[in-house]
Amino acid sequence: MSQELKQPNKIRVTYDELEWIHYSYGGYDFYHYKGKPFSGYAILDYHPNGNIMFEEEYKEGEHLGWDNEYYESGIIKYRRLIIGETTLETYEYDENGNELDHGLQVSKTYLEEMKKKFKLD
Repeated sequence: MSQELKQPNKIRVTYDELEWIHYSYGGYDFYHYKGKPFSGYAILDYHPNGNIMFEEEYKEGEHLGWDNEYYESGIIKYRRLIIGETTLETYEYDENGNELDHGLQVSKTYLEEMKKKFKLD
């Protein structure tokens, strides 16, 4: 089955391919890929059929953006927008891709400020 990845245009590498450098200013892990701060998705696990199970987005070496979990079929199951380890908003989907739930963990104003500040899409 083909996989319907969030932001398919972004680079994806396995988490093992990243090199931990140090803790960032905010106290979070900072990673490089091929000698440069990593921007893209780190794949943490796969389903038995080869589809991605879970991935985390990084921007300039820091864990910023989307954490995505997929059903074995390749359809997105859950996604959360994060800065470091702080969740800003979440979405949950059924096995057909229909949205079941959407939650904001911060105010709409703060969410928009953070999206702009960190160029989150």
